[in-house]
Amino acid sequence: MKNRKTLKNVAIFSLVAALHTLPSWAAPMKPFSLPSLEGKQTISSKNYKGKVMVVDFWASWCTPCKASFSAYNELMKKFASKGLVIIGINIDNDPEKAKEFLADNPANFLIASDSNKKVAEAYNLPTMPTAYIIDRSGEIVHTHAGYREGDIAAIQQEVEAALGEK
Repeated sequence: MKNRKTLKNVAIFSLVAALHTLPSWAAPMKPFSLPSLEGKQTISSKNYKGKVMVVDFWASWCTPCKASFSAYNELMKKFASKGLVIIGINIDNDPEKAKEFLADNPANFLIASDSNKKVAEAYNLPTMPTAYIIDRSGEIVHTHAGYREGDIAAIQQEVEAALGEK
């Protein structure tokens, strides 16, 4: 019985680790056009052709999303002038919950609303949050499922490589 429980725990740990480090390969980005969270503009991926993008799916109930926002703010500050665009796509049903989250965790990057989850479904999210690094040609070159302290170092290296910085 004890061996069975240990085996089960090892299997669960392996699955979580595998989800966190999804293999990265170039695949075309799924284009999207969504309203901003405030509803004042449309955020369309086609407007950022030739830019390096981090497209990050998040929700107000997602605890790791809180840590990722401050890291993405720093990344944006560092690389916006070199062609980086970060788009946070919120999947909350209730936009007010997302606005409350942003009051405590401000974003210095674009925030879109996908309350009907059509774009999230197209991307087939493995977990929350999930971020996609998209190169200048519109290819998804890296996928990050989940967010843990220290992940920003790998994300920054991938962004630098996509920007031609390394």
